[in-house]
Amino acid sequence: QVSAGGGHTVLLRSDGCPVACGCNGCGQCNIPPLDEGLTYIQVSAGLGHTVLLRSDGCAVACGRDSSGQCDIPHLDEGLTYIQVAAGYRHTVLLRSDGCAVACGCNSSGQCDIPPLDEGVTYIQVSAGFQHTVLLRSDGRAVACGCNQDFECNIPRLWSWLDWSASGLRYVSDVKAHKVRLERIFQGQFLQEGDEIIMIFIALDGHEAVRLRTKALDLALETTRQLALQLKAENAENSCPLRVVLPDGQLLDAVCTADPLVTLAQVCSKHEA
Repeated sequence: QVSAGGGHTVLLRSDGCPVACGCNGCGQCNIPPLDEGLTYIQVSAGLGHTVLLRSDGCAVACGRDSSGQCDIPHLDEGLTYIQVAAGYRHTVLLRSDGCAVACGCNSSGQCDIPPLDEGVTYIQVSAGFQHTVLLRSDGRAVACGCNQDFECNIPRLWSWLDWSASGLRYVSDVKAHKVRLERIFQGQFLQEGDEIIMIFIALDGHEAVRLRTKALDLALETTRQLALQLKAENAENSCPLRVVLPDGQLLDAVCTADPLVTLAQVCSKHEA
């Protein structure tokens, strides 16, 4: 994923880490560090600021904050952000409940999100120079803000003279940025002879799962066993699993780099 701003560029790598290049006069290329076990899943570059969406559904921003464009609105409990969009001096964010919020410069009404009809949600947002465009779940698009060049005059999808177009709708690509909540565990090892006991500690500090394995077992198979055991305990929770090794590396990243790595090798190479 790539995003071009006013004088800088932000790119998202396959490991969930963004990189940036270009003008950094306001710190727009100073990507905020992540908490352990998290990744970035979307980036958006504005004129002088950058907005990033984390894998836990939180959004962060860096760079120019002259109009409050980096002051990300607080989320109510149970909600996450699923898309972010950085504009000239404003930011628009899409929440998991289908509502959109905005912060920053509102000189032209670009942060005045149009109200929704009952039963309709927003499914994508985009921030421009001084206007905002939003896509609704019914396939209609709406806009707010500066209309000096008629940028908010959304073309009609059909007219009375063209009945063949009556089924058209505007489409979204926001599915690529949909937040998937993760279950994160700290992995610990206890070696007993040719056996390794894997202990998985949840973020609340309590032990979640303990697996007894062989030292020569594939680490990839252990992650599958963990997923199966957790699914058996809670069939409704199908969130992706992330295991943080003692040295801070992610177990799935280690297995991706070497699918044949054994537990013994993981223990020896990734000790604290």
